[in-house]
Amino acid sequence: MTEARKRKRKRKYVYKPKNIRRKRLEKANSILLQVARKYMLSVKTMRGPDRHAHIVAARREFCLTAHAEGIGCILLGKALWRHHDTVQYYLNPAKQGERQRRYQARRDEIRQAA
Repeated sequence: MTEARKRKRKRKYVYKPKNIRRKRLEKANSILLQVARKYMLSVKTMRGPDRHAHIVAARREFCLTAHAEGIGCILLGKALWRHHDTVQYYLNPAKQGERQRRYQARRDEIRQAA
């Protein structure tokens, strides 16, 4: 087989069909909408550049929830308009700062009191 033919030959495998990725992305977007409603935020705010503690907590909860549903980091990044390394940071509890843990503990106390 010549070199030109080898280059033109199509691959016989497909990594992930587009329709499967689209379904997972739609599922991630629906989870994003649910978490945004829970935190009383808009999806636009969650995807925006703000780094306020309550917005980051909402993003982190979205990542944890969607990852538990079987959605990968790259698709979560696409849903949040973030790089997938950011999503991996949200999923790794060892990297969460002490300030964030205190915020989450205080938030849980307030919710239980209400």
